[in-house]
Amino acid sequence: MRLEIVLFINAEEHRISGEKIFWPLSRYIREFVGLTGTKVVCAEGDCGACTILVSNRTSDDFFSINSCISPVFANDGKHIVTIEGLSLLQDGPHAVSQAMIKGNGAQCGFCSPGFVMSLTDLYEHNKNVNEQMVKDFTTGNLCRCTGYLDIISSALSVQMSDYKSVKQFFLTEGHKQQLQYLCDESLLIEQKESVVAMPTTLKDFFAYREQFPQAKLISAATDLGVLMNKGNLAQRNFIFLGKIKDFNLLNTDGSEIYIGANKTLQEVEDGVKVFFPQFATMLDEFASPQIKNRATLIGNIANGSPIGDSLPFLVAIEATLLIANSKGEREVSITKFYKGYKDFDLAADEIIVGVKLPKLPSDAFFKLYKVANRTHLDISTVSAAFFLMKSETNKIEQLRIAYGGVAATVLRLRDLEQTYLGETFSLATCEKLGADIANSLRPLSDVRGSAQYRKKVAGNLAVKFFYDLRGE
Repeated sequence: MRLEIVLFINAEEHRISGEKIFWPLSRYIREFVGLTGTKVVCAEGDCGACTILVSNRTSDDFFSINSCISPVFANDGKHIVTIEGLSLLQDGPHAVSQAMIKGNGAQCGFCSPGFVMSLTDLYEHNKNVNEQMVKDFTTGNLCRCTGYLDIISSALSVQMSDYKSVKQFFLTEGHKQQLQYLCDESLLIEQKESVVAMPTTLKDFFAYREQFPQAKLISAATDLGVLMNKGNLAQRNFIFLGKIKDFNLLNTDGSEIYIGANKTLQEVEDGVKVFFPQFATMLDEFASPQIKNRATLIGNIANGSPIGDSLPFLVAIEATLLIANSKGEREVSITKFYKGYKDFDLAADEIIVGVKLPKLPSDAFFKLYKVANRTHLDISTVSAAFFLMKSETNKIEQLRIAYGGVAATVLRLRDLEQTYLGETFSLATCEKLGADIANSLRPLSDVRGSAQYRKKVAGNLAVKFFYDLRGE
């Protein structure tokens, strides 16, 4: 078993040991390798200045991530391409860089490498690009100078006839085989009082878990990476889950959709949009491409934040969690998983390995809502999900209501659901339901909204549900 992290940066192999394996990838790229085109501003995964391209699990493609919140050890067996790597593809600036130069897409230029890398991700996967696609792929990139208009027009001027593929240049068959070999290898690296265990099977995971019971489980690090950067995470013992192959499954066959623990939000968005288009739209607004290319749905579940955007959706459709320990596997409804704030139905020796989403009946009505200070990339003030089935005479036969941001955990309003069974689904009913919802909640006040505001919004969403089902 090797005792070092191995990765490639712009086709050059790097073997990394010691303290540097805990560094943010951006720091290693800048300070050790000397590739300072990758910038760092926020160190929180918000601004996109640190955007790079990283090979995926199957080593056959690249996607963009924020390198500032990605620990070096989480990139074992990966091929990384920085802004400097693009210059290797052709003589002179890469086609995306050239378009930015000609279109005056930069002023101070500090954010420009991040924009170029995000746009390269866009053109790697799309031949016909429009303005909305440019905006979508640069959602996670901030610029304080240009006002974005020149960046957008520059992006739209990229000539595909001049574009050279990052994938074709850097992911040769030889590289793919080497990366796959590295990804198939379990690791255990001990550094003074710090440990990183990297299993590739559940059996290896449980062995490491028994050996290091206090180790923090980490898959994407989009949350923990921020804490590590800010010095707010004293924990230095980790079990990295990103190499466990059994966690990579997403199956939409049958009456349920199964999503493994390593499936990213982007993979989930793409995989379920046919069955849950509103949830796919919510994920589109949930985070930047750089975050969604790393963050996982199971990570959102296991984090258990009462403002976790996926949770009202999962509670309202009555998703089922698959939980395993070394002795076997059990299932628990997500409606019973949250017992209190950061208090879960999860023993110390257990891990969430996947989640099952029941497909909606064809005659069900389902709506998701998120109220925040801005549409994209913002924390919820209040979120909600409504599931409704009604009779031919417009009577409520099934009703499920879930709210986030109004309590210590996501709430399922079961008492009100039962109260309104058999009621006629009408504006008057939804207005009364909204008043009852508002009266039943006891939210807190914080910087995103007062308790009274949250109660008012929560009640209004029930009325909005009525109008939305009417198409108004």
